[in-house]
Amino acid sequence: MLGEFEEILQKTIKWVENYDDFKDLRGKIEHIFKAAKMIFGMNEMHVYYRKHCFWKAFIILYMSSLLCQFIELNEININRAIPLLAQNRHFS
Repeated sequence: MLGEFEEILQKTIKWVENYDDFKDLRGKIEHIFKAAKMIFGMNEMHVYYRKHCFWKAFIILYMSSLLCQFIELNEININRAIPLLAQNRHFS
């Protein structure tokens, strides 16, 4: 167990050295989770069975990634689009 912990620490230190290389990718991932929570209600998901939870989470994250790709392809400001879409979600 200690060997595995040491391996995790070594990988973490290696990735920290390349922190700036992953900045854009991390930003895109954050937008996907932000859309999943704010627009598709992932933070309000109530599921009693694990297999249903994984399936619902997969669908929500897939839809969020498609939405983020659509926003990026159409050169829409994603920082403004997600909160606006989330705000409109509550009116329907």
